[in-house]
Amino acid sequence: TKISATAITNVASAYRYSIFINIALLVLIVAVKSFTFQSVSSSRRLRGNMAVVATRLTKKGFPPMRYENIRCFVGSSSSRRNDVDSIKTWRRIDYEDVANKYDDKSGVRDQSRHPLAATYMSEEWHNACCQVASYNDLKAVTSPLPSPIETVMVNDRRVYVKRDDLLRLHGSNASGNKARKMLVLGEMIPAEDFPDVVVSYGGPQSNAMLALAAICAAKNLELLSNEQQQEEDGKDGLSELLADSENFSNDDDYSIDGTTFKESEKSAQVQVMERPDEISLHTPEPRKRFVYYTKKLPRYLRNQPNGNLLRAKTLGMELVELSHAKYQELFGGPNGGPAEPPAELEPPIPGNSIWIPQGGFSSSAIPGVGRLANEIATFWIKNGEGPLAVVVPAGTGATAFFLQRELNRLSEENQRQRDIRVIAVPCIGDDAYLRRQMIYLDKSCGGSGAVHDLPDILLPKFQENQSKGYFTFGVPSKEILDIFREMEKKGIFLDLLYGAPAWALLLPHLSSQASVNVSDSPTVGKQIMYLHCGGLEGVSSQLTRYKHQGLISPDELQI
Repeated sequence: TKISATAITNVASAYRYSIFINIALLVLIVAVKSFTFQSVSSSRRLRGNMAVVATRLTKKGFPPMRYENIRCFVGSSSSRRNDVDSIKTWRRIDYEDVANKYDDKSGVRDQSRHPLAATYMSEEWHNACCQVASYNDLKAVTSPLPSPIETVMVNDRRVYVKRDDLLRLHGSNASGNKARKMLVLGEMIPAEDFPDVVVSYGGPQSNAMLALAAICAAKNLELLSNEQQQEEDGKDGLSELLADSENFSNDDDYSIDGTTFKESEKSAQVQVMERPDEISLHTPEPRKRFVYYTKKLPRYLRNQPNGNLLRAKTLGMELVELSHAKYQELFGGPNGGPAEPPAELEPPIPGNSIWIPQGGFSSSAIPGVGRLANEIATFWIKNGEGPLAVVVPAGTGATAFFLQRELNRLSEENQRQRDIRVIAVPCIGDDAYLRRQMIYLDKSCGGSGAVHDLPDILLPKFQENQSKGYFTFGVPSKEILDIFREMEKKGIFLDLLYGAPAWALLLPHLSSQASVNVSDSPTVGKQIMYLHCGGLEGVSSQLTRYKHQGLISPDELQI
């Protein structure tokens, strides 16, 4: 009997526990199924919302986008909403439209808003375009006046040099081809309309980085100047008010502009008004920011910034360092960096942040390069003798590509300009890489990507010990240094990243020696114009690298 009672007790206990276990398993299964269903539904709803968002963005003028490409436009708090106004988007600027309104080709210009516009295409501009500059004429010029053109003899050939290194933008003093590419940002958009944040990426000694930092700093100074002018206007108004004795009376009550005050209030009121210098109309200063992404800096450069990095940081640049892997993930690719902002990168200020690709690799360069094309074509119509080849050092290829495109457009208006071709000299990568870059840029701007629409690309001649004859970008080379010194003797001061490597590749094509075969060169049968793209602000840091490699002595280095 005792054994039976114990057995019954054990069975009852086990049965009770099994019920609890079954209930727990059932609750777990229901929870898992519910979570899975909600996840799938949420994913489907989100994708459906993205389709609605993409449709509405397209109707608002944005280019068609896939779901993967619009994730960066949607914040976590609004990812399930169909409200387009809540989308975190980048600001887009129609640069060509801004330039057209600035120049106002109808001839009526808003002098108060854009006082420089009237200079462009004026008689003074035209006369400056047509001149061959003498040595004494070689001095810095401010846009919109054209950069000067000089002539030098190289390998017994006359070479025209378009001195864009002497070109400066108002305010920022951005120079060279950056003054061309960033003409709209630097000169055509007033500070009050300028985006709150400019975002870009690239190397820590980039010339484009420094130019953007200078432009943002110049816009901040412009805003501050406007505020100070408003303060001065306010003080002038108060001074006029004090000078008007009719506003005061000798009665116990007195009035200012119809407002009556008691005598007890008079002393305090007059005390304030007698010191207008203490009255401030100051409001919090608007700040235009520049955010720049780059790879993790070497320790020496982080501890002791120099060159363009030091200048840009002094101008207020906000530097964001990324690991090499993350940088490659965001900005890498077979065609170089992206023309559009990466999907993972959200704008710092939604709706008022603009994206500028590395080196100005976008349609923002068109108006400035279009002016360059006008200057070259105007000069050649006046001074030309046969076909002309314009040699352009190429990094991303934006300047060379847009220059050829704008010259093609001008050739439709003037038969004489059909004789002008652009020759791009690869300074980053090889000819295949540069061609891919320009095709990608053409397509991103609505073109077909046809090879015949691209500039000619200069191929190397008898260059040894380099991949396909091209130089490795940024790596010190004795041959580049020799060209740097040789051209300096001819009166042309070059940078060591683009200018000197370009001339090292160009000189064999200009050689008068019979041992060099140049019959297949795009320079054959053409006059040569070299576009000096500037970049001289980075020479000091470049020479420092040559010193570290033992290629120059410390005595030769001047910082």
